[in-house]
Parts: sequence; C-alpha cells; structure tokens
Amino acid sequence: MQESLPQGLRVQENDKFLKFWKIVQEEASKHNSVFFLDSGEWNEIETAEINAEDLAGWLIPKDKASEFDILFKAFENKTISDRFDDFYMIASWKRNKDSFSVSFA
Repeated sequence: MQESLPQGLRVQENDKFLKFWKIVQEEASKHNSVFFLDSGEWNEIETAEINAEDLAGWLIPKDKASEFDILFKAFENKTISDRFDDFYMIASWKRNKDSFSVSFA
C-alpha cells in the first residue's frame, strides 16, 4: 500500500526535505494558498536536520487547490492549464542562524 503524499508533492521525499516542505507550506498558508512543487531550482543546502532548495511551482489559492490538485496529480502529459500560469513562481529559502524562511516571487 502506497503511503499518502503530502499535498503539493508528486513523489515521496525524505524526512529532511519534508521538514523543509512544512516551512514552504506554512508560508503558503500565510498567503491563503497551497504550494504545488514542479521542480527544484538549485541553491541547495543540506544540514544534519534539513534539506532546502529553491523550488519552482504553483502557489494556488486554497479555494482553487482541490481543482488544481486533480490536474497536478494527472500531470502525465506534462501540461497544466495555462489559466494557472499566473500562479507559477519560485519559493526561495533564506537561512537565519538555525532557522529557515521561505518567500515567493
């Protein structure tokens, strides 16, 4: 039985990335949105606790997230409706001593 994936992910990730993913989704929630991962965009860091990387994807308002999730999970043909183009952005991380933050642009 396949383990359920966290919302916004297509593949299972390791625990250190999932710790970072939680930070990404917490920031998305502050924008009343959910972030859906398309790809990593380098700027990687790995510590004993966390794997962080700038991420490209869609920052989808929560009221559209269920609709988008269906398209996102059926991504086999590598296309998502262009009506979601305006929601595509980069999630960039920043490290402050032992904590990480994320911003969307």
